[in-house]
Amino acid sequence: MARTRSLVLDRDLAEVGRMAAWADGFARRANLPDSVTFGLQLCLEEAVSNVIRHGIAPAERPEILVMLDEAGDQITAQIEDEGQPFDPCQFQARSRPPSLEDAESGGFGIPLMHRFAAAMSYERSGTRNRLILKFDRR
Repeated sequence: MARTRSLVLDRDLAEVGRMAAWADGFARRANLPDSVTFGLQLCLEEAVSNVIRHGIAPAERPEILVMLDEAGDQITAQIEDEGQPFDPCQFQARSRPPSLEDAESGGFGIPLMHRFAAAMSYERSGTRNRLILKFDRR
C-alpha cells in the first residue's frame, strides 16, 4: 500500500527545520530504520537548502514542493521547484586537494546525496525542476 505525503515550503532556510521534523514524522510512521532515516534526512536537507541558497525562482512561484512516498520496500523523495534548471546528477565532484590548506569549503553535499540514496534522477518538466531520490527500506 503506497502512502504519499507532501509539504510546501517557502524559500527560507528556516523552513529546512520544519521539513526535517515533517520527514522525521514520516520516517517514524513508516517504521524506517535509523540508517534509512538518516540518509533520507541528509538528502532532503541538502537538496532543499541548495534550492533555497542557489536556485533563483520567479517571484510569483517561489515555493518548494517536497513529496515522500512509501511503496513496498522503497521510499521515494521528490523535490520540485521553479528555479533555474540544475541537474545535480551531472554535478562533478571536486578532486581531492593535495593538502588541508588547499581544501575549499562546500561542494560535498551532492556527492553525499549520491552515496546515501539508492538512486537519484532529475528531470525538467516545463518550468519545474524535479529531483527524485530513492531509498531502500533496509
